[in-house]
Amino acid sequence: MYNISDYVISFNESIGAIYNVPNFSLIKVAPKIAEQIKEEIKSNCISEDTLGFLKKNFKKNNEKSNYLFDFVDNKKISKLQFMVTNSCNLNCKYCYANGGTYNQPVGTMSTKTADDIIDKLALDIDEINSVQFFGGEPLQAYKVIMHICDRIRQKFKKVNEFTMVSNFTMLPIEFIDYIKKYNISITVSLDGPEEINDRLRIAKNKNFSTFKQVKNNIDLLRAYGGNINAIECTYTDEHKKLGYTKEWLRNFFKQQFNVEMIIIADEGKKDTLTKLDLKDIIDDFKNNKNISVEKIGVLIKLLKKSNISRYCNAGFNAITFFQNGDMYPCHMFVLNNDYYMGNVSDDNIFFSSKFKSVKNKLDNINKCDDCNARNICSKCPGNLSLNSSKANDISICETYRKFMEDIILEIVNFLEHSNLKDLLPLNKF
Repeated sequence: MYNISDYVISFNESIGAIYNVPNFSLIKVAPKIAEQIKEEIKSNCISEDTLGFLKKNFKKNNEKSNYLFDFVDNKKISKLQFMVTNSCNLNCKYCYANGGTYNQPVGTMSTKTADDIIDKLALDIDEINSVQFFGGEPLQAYKVIMHICDRIRQKFKKVNEFTMVSNFTMLPIEFIDYIKKYNISITVSLDGPEEINDRLRIAKNKNFSTFKQVKNNIDLLRAYGGNINAIECTYTDEHKKLGYTKEWLRNFFKQQFNVEMIIIADEGKKDTLTKLDLKDIIDDFKNNKNISVEKIGVLIKLLKKSNISRYCNAGFNAITFFQNGDMYPCHMFVLNNDYYMGNVSDDNIFFSSKFKSVKNKLDNINKCDDCNARNICSKCPGNLSLNSSKANDISICETYRKFMEDIILEIVNFLEHSNLKDLLPLNKF
């Protein structure tokens, strides 16, 4: 009934912490209690007193659910991604998608394909949490995006947000009205100052500074009353050679563009947290300094109540449509035909044997759903599917598990010595 994979338990000489993974719940306890419960759960020999304590503090949560409950029976989808084009105007040195083409014939989603996707989804779904536009470079198909925004608003009872990931080297004036009308949240891809950015993010057909172009377009958007929401940077060996650290880049982006949300991922990885980042977060909580938006985000992710049934919902409660109407769990799987889920022109696409077989493959990429670090882990299943050696790299998993033990203790200590102390009263045995 009580599995060690559902708990993270940590303690030191002065305080203990117990985190329940399915419930996203953290409690503060005496160190002897934490030590006792950890040992009992590990040995699968839980006393009646411990059982009563766990029942009192953590409600039972049947975390696992099948994709039909999330996706159809609940009439709600977490993320719908439109890859509106696989054409891109840049030739980034590290691009995993072969210049944005994903090794597919270059094309742009037609309004008919977009309508077919929306109409079929509308038969089974009332609510979409997030609609994301992706590429290639999505702004090369901005008129299709405009059409999709209008159509989705007509067809669905509730859409919580529209988002877009863009290199932002182009910004049609008429699209700015749609950014404002639908409050489209924009993540801009940028790799640092002009010196490093323009070495990595290179225009295909024109000789111009991609950094300057992006900066001009951000200024243009702001002049019309809009704004970007985040900057995403790919950290490479080239950065290291030139002496750019991740912390320096974060500060540069914040000061240069006045943006708080900065996402930095290592080249070839979709993990946004590295071993060094995890250590930095622990140290900063420990020293009660530099608690940035990103680091508070780690705390929120750990403690936020959620109905998410797995650490990644790709293919279960989130799907991607390629520009030709092909369906995949997310854009990271487009390069792998084993994860092709069907085409919008197929009958009963969400109930087909192909759709179900891909869901089963996703369940078997690795055993992440049984790991007690699953609420914070940023390992990407799509990346793992393309790199089988990484799927079995347990050192990454051990790093995250150790991080979980360290961070829950530091969060308790942090709250204990702040004006938020009352958020975590001591739970007595």
